[in-house]
This record gives sequence, C-alpha cells and structure tokens, in this order.
Amino acid sequence: MAVASNRPQFYVDRFIVLIGVKDYLESIWGSDGPIGRPAPDVYLANAKGLCKSPGAYLVIEDSPASVSARKQLG
Repeated sequence: MAVASNRPQFYVDRFIVLIGVKDYLESIWGSDGPIGRPAPDVYLANAKGLCKSPGAYLVIEDSPASVSARKQLG
C-alpha cells in the first residue's frame, strides 16, 4: 500500500505517523512541486517508488481532479 498526496511531504509524513499507519505503507509521496492534480505526477512518482506500472494499482480518491489524474495513467 502507498499514499500519494498533493500536500507537502512534511505534512504527509507527519500525518501518516500521527494516524499510526506508517509501518503498513511501502511508499509515501507528498507533492512539493508546483504541479498538482489533475496532472498525474504524484501517482507516477509513487508508482516508480513501488516499482509498479502506474496503471497497475487501485486509487481511492475524493475529488474529480484526482479521479481525472488517475484516468490519465491508463
């Protein structure tokens, strides 16, 4: 399992530790860059961290922009 977020990396890291799921995740990716969703960059980076094809994993999202970003991966 992995987390990919448009939030800054420091925020994502802190939240993952706070809710107690860090040990269950293979990859934790925050977005410190200027490109947010619907660009698929955060998903591509996370897939690379997992050594998986970007289209090979399930994405659970809560916004139309994020769903659009996932659809771009194929």
